Amino acid sequence: MEAGIGPLRGRLRALLAARSPAMARLAAVDVVMEQVLAAREHSLLGAVPALLEKHFTRLRQASLETMGEPDGVAEAGEWLHVFRKDMKNVLLAELDFRFQPIEGLLEALRMRQPECHE
Repeated sequence: MEAGIGPLRGRLRALLAARSPAMARLAAVDVVMEQVLAAREHSLLGAVPALLEKHFTRLRQASLETMGEPDGVAEAGEWLHVFRKDMKNVLLAELDFRFQPIEGLLEALRMRQPECHE
């Protein structure tokens, strides 16, 4: 995900910087923000797979424990459906998080520039 979003963010900054000196400053601020936050973002998002693994294991274990109960057979595959739904939601949340700077740059590009009257 990061590999695809980084180049897009760079292209949007280049377009923004070409608009005006004020927009060039905004693009420069985005570069600094990306550099400052990159390590923390990488650390936090890097922990997600391990958290998903623990969630997977917890759901599977709970399912195995209920299989011995009378209603357990009908729910045998339900835990996997729950996990898939949860994983999808986590991935969508990550995508939303990573696209926030992109959306900000796009909004700046959509802004109407004041006309210069010389």
